[in-house]
Amino acid sequence: MNRFFPVFAALVLPVFAEPASYDVVVYGGTSGGVIAAVQVAKSGRSVVLVSPTVHLGGLTTSGLGWTDLGKSSILGGLSREFYHRVYQRYQDAGAWNWQSRASFGNSGQGGPAFNDTTQVASVFEPKVAEAVFGSMIAEEHVPVITGRLKLDGGVVMSGGKINRLKLEDGREFAGKMFIDASYEGDLLPGAGVSFTVGREANAANGENYNGIQSDRATKNQLRAGIDPYVTPGNAASGLLPGVNADAGGSDGSADDRLQAYCFRMVLTDVAANRVMVAKPPGYNEADYELLFRSIDAGQTGGFFKLDLMPNRKTDSNNTGGISTDFIGKNYGPGWNWATLNHDQRQALAKEHENWQRGLIWALQNSPRVPASIRDAYAKWGLPADEFTDNGNWPWQLYVREARRMVSDYVMRQAHCSGALVAPDSIGLAAYNMDSHHAQRHVKNGQVVNEGDVQMPVGTPYPVSYRSIVPKAGECANLLVPWSLSATHMAFGSIRMEPVFMILSQSAAIAADLAIDGNLPVQQVPYSKLRPALLAASQALGEAAMPAPMSVVDNSDVALVAVTGAWTSGTSTTGFVGSDYVHDGNADQGSKQVAYSVPAGTTGMQRVFMRWTSHANRATNVPVEIVRAGGSTTITVNQRNDGGKWNLLGSFNGVEKVIVKNAGANGYVVADAVGFSPASESDDSDLRKLEPGQTEPTALVAALAAGQPRKVVVYGTSLTANGAWVSQMSQWLSAKYPNLLTMINSGMSGKNSAEGLAQLQTKVLAHHPDTVFIEFAMNDAFLYSDGTPQLSVDQARANLNAMIDAILAQNPKSEIILQTMNTVWNSPTGSNASATLRPNLAAYYEMYRSVAATRGLMLIDHQPAWAALQQGDLATFQSWVPDGVHPVAAGLSKVVLPLLKWKLTGGRM
Repeated sequence: MNRFFPVFAALVLPVFAEPASYDVVVYGGTSGGVIAAVQVAKSGRSVVLVSPTVHLGGLTTSGLGWTDLGKSSILGGLSREFYHRVYQRYQDAGAWNWQSRASFGNSGQGGPAFNDTTQVASVFEPKVAEAVFGSMIAEEHVPVITGRLKLDGGVVMSGGKINRLKLEDGREFAGKMFIDASYEGDLLPGAGVSFTVGREANAANGENYNGIQSDRATKNQLRAGIDPYVTPGNAASGLLPGVNADAGGSDGSADDRLQAYCFRMVLTDVAANRVMVAKPPGYNEADYELLFRSIDAGQTGGFFKLDLMPNRKTDSNNTGGISTDFIGKNYGPGWNWATLNHDQRQALAKEHENWQRGLIWALQNSPRVPASIRDAYAKWGLPADEFTDNGNWPWQLYVREARRMVSDYVMRQAHCSGALVAPDSIGLAAYNMDSHHAQRHVKNGQVVNEGDVQMPVGTPYPVSYRSIVPKAGECANLLVPWSLSATHMAFGSIRMEPVFMILSQSAAIAADLAIDGNLPVQQVPYSKLRPALLAASQALGEAAMPAPMSVVDNSDVALVAVTGAWTSGTSTTGFVGSDYVHDGNADQGSKQVAYSVPAGTTGMQRVFMRWTSHANRATNVPVEIVRAGGSTTITVNQRNDGGKWNLLGSFNGVEKVIVKNAGANGYVVADAVGFSPASESDDSDLRKLEPGQTEPTALVAALAAGQPRKVVVYGTSLTANGAWVSQMSQWLSAKYPNLLTMINSGMSGKNSAEGLAQLQTKVLAHHPDTVFIEFAMNDAFLYSDGTPQLSVDQARANLNAMIDAILAQNPKSEIILQTMNTVWNSPTGSNASATLRPNLAAYYEMYRSVAATRGLMLIDHQPAWAALQQGDLATFQSWVPDGVHPVAAGLSKVVLPLLKWKLTGGRM
């Protein structure tokens, strides 16, 4: 049966079109493939999307309508645009043809299906998703070629690069850059790129949930007591089909098995739109023996999910011990899904389809199923208005995992937990580490499933650019946003469809930069990539901060000494390893956890600490840094900043870090500490150092020495009318009376071009000792036709010109740059504050770049405002009520503390 039929006929080029060369060739008609191709076109490059399937969108258009989003804050750029367009379609009453909007409710996975605040939809019908992708492709005039890669010899190499792709029908497509957006990573073998299949041993990457997992496999587990033999109790009768004699190894050991696949079935109970499921060809009741035995063991429901999409349709995914996952059927001796050719994959996908159709038919019709269960499932059938050219069955099998590239940077479990942080973020992931079962085997005389483990992810975490490009020295023009370099566990979090779209857009932007600079993808400078990603509105998280290079967890018995009774805990997410410990809020002063430094940890070290936050935590936890020649005690507030690395300072000759509970006013948590080499010349702007190690700013140093100082603050209305100016002035004047002269030269509604034009009268005429500068907010403003008043490059040139002029007048002038707050479309303001500044982040990134290049202090307020906006939207909006200008209360909480810290060198 041919599974694929034309829907984008107007966009599909003639079958025997002459071969052509493109800037970028994208292979894979998946959601990521569509997004990558659209972004290449938006960048002004020539592009072709080569898709083995006519229907575009992959899983997103094949039933995965109950989106595995994790957190909507990860969305940016084209991924957000996709989910926003879906949201807009459902605002039209005409989209609700089988039920009313009110009767649907608003339930999604971990949040509302239709989020009226963010205006994104995470729940939708396949045909709506397909229409949205189709419109995005059409608007950018992306040519789509339907054809399958020749898997043997179809990737033609020349000089360490892909020269062209050959399809099975002989057509060829050449390009400067190639993006593999297939679920199988089909370009990797022919491109000579390292990859792996299966599960690594835990020991390989310092993980504890990888490899074979029998003891932890408690989710979606079979009922206890199910006999494994064809004839119950008779081992001589042989094992049931698909049941192995044992797990094939100890827990945590490596194997080459793949987690199970399934189709995300779409069902409906609307009779007028329902096609009942017939008994599939070759149906064999013996194939469902585990189903019947599970029912005999007491299972009465939950054989597959019925998560509701609009118009009384479901996204019916796997759930329970016997369900839609065809466990163990995507690999075998000497083969796996990735090694099969296209026809073999198509045939195996049909076996999966028939398994699931048979499951439905059995639940509705088999006499071995009690009438109560048959009646409960009798109303469900396939929607007649979905997948109309494929028997109303989804086009794309859920290939949860196949090849994974092995690059110079491997994303792993520690990145998902936040124990390690990738410094070159190209997007955020936020979903749990989610691995489905990989096999069934006999354990303690009964059948069990093995492999389904779930590990929570506390906060969104960055995915490294280096994880989507091959190792240095391997293929120089290939980017791989799906089959990226990640362990089995990390891939289980990153593989979700929204992240696929995010990474695919970033891959396309990196391809553009590689072409522009005539560079291998491995050498695209992140200093150029990050601003380009931010200009495309990608959500990247905070700019990279120092992170530990070595970690000591509470469970490391060789390096951790525990005094007193501490209790293991896992209830609050964000911890490193398998748990954290707490003191039970008891016996203050008699308990401590001492972490010794790992071997080789010498010299100056940044010291980090991690805990999990809760309202019952202590705000005054004493942490002693024991070092050669003395010790320093730092007090930390564990009600805040949990689930991330917190920098305690930099210290020379660190020997131990001791977490104590003396005088604590709540529970004390000990999770992990970390260390990273530092030098005394490191940028103090990135860390709070031990007192005495750094000097404050020239401004504060002079005031402290009794020397008068003249300060000019220069910028937009954020400065002209910003309470931060008076707050900072009052703070400094109170500490250093009669020494400070503060001149506010802010200009409402002006950008850096006007700032440069009026620099003489507004700044230089005052002969300042210190100048604060911020103009990014207005530089990022768009005209009504959508063009910016100033491009990023123009804004950079203006900023540098101002700096040059100030230093020309007085080379000793201290210049301090600032990024300011984030924005939102407030109805009490213009209701378009964010819309009119879509690339504000790129202008802020330019300020960071200029500060770093010229050795100036940067006071970077944007990350704190962004974190507040994502984590506590109501508070953020109350503090920035008009969408742009923070009120005094917010400035005192967000801006003033950072000003104090930065100006005093961390002494406050």
